[in-house]
Amino acid sequence: MRRRVLALAQIAPALGDLAQNFALHQAKIAEARAAGADLVIFPELGLTGYQLQDLAPEVAMRRSDPRLQALAKFTSGGPSAVVSFVESTDDHRLFAAAA
Repeated sequence: MRRRVLALAQIAPALGDLAQNFALHQAKIAEARAAGADLVIFPELGLTGYQLQDLAPEVAMRRSDPRLQALAKFTSGGPSAVVSFVESTDDHRLFAAAA
């Protein structure tokens, strides 16, 4: 059985700055890819920053968000990635989610 290589991404996401945080995730995925990782694991709410308070509704996204789809496509050549964000539901409830 082949041994799996995991990469833990220690990042400091910018609070509420989705564009910067998506770019940071892509950079860390590329770094892990170059190191031969099979899976990259990011910290809780790494895409949004953690102490959101009033910003949560502004940065919340649905699982179908094109930015999440683009990040998933970026991992198609490996490694896979586990990312965390604030998910918004149809009835506007917010949850910490992972994809």
